[in-house]
Amino acid sequence: LRLHASHGFDGVTTTAQPAPVDASTPLVAVTPRMATEIFPMMSPAPVSYRLRFGASFADVDGRPALGAHPDSELIFALPPGAREAECAFGIMAGAYEHTGASTNGVRFSAAYELPDGTRREIFSRTLTPFEEPRDRGDQSAVIPLTDFPAGARLVFVTGTDGDERYDWAYLRKIQMH
Repeated sequence: LRLHASHGFDGVTTTAQPAPVDASTPLVAVTPRMATEIFPMMSPAPVSYRLRFGASFADVDGRPALGAHPDSELIFALPPGAREAECAFGIMAGAYEHTGASTNGVRFSAAYELPDGTRREIFSRTLTPFEEPRDRGDQSAVIPLTDFPAGARLVFVTGTDGDERYDWAYLRKIQMH
């Protein structure tokens, strides 16, 4: 549903952008039910998250994907003995198929979050599918999980350069083993 500024509904205010999601936005704790219903493509499921538009799914090329529009975060406990995180992610085709109305890119990153709250980035990739055809469709990465300190967590983030129009990012898989 889209309402224009002159929609004619008394007492209803519309805004051009959704409320910002940033570090001050409370994290949502993941319950066991949420883990199986919202995050079946992730192993283990995240312990908490901030998703720009809440937990939403899209059909991307005939398969489900979790909407992770910038700025979003998924926070995971690191399983004992985990050596790598296998990930699949991308930007929905509708975000780059039209000249003049397209994404300018989404940054996908992962970091260790240390017990004191600081983060140490271990992976980053920016997709710009309008300009770079190889950034279209599912992308994948295998992120080595080495030398993480005791008590660290793994944080996956989608980010933007400040212009989040058409930044229709998704996550298809995050599996640690």
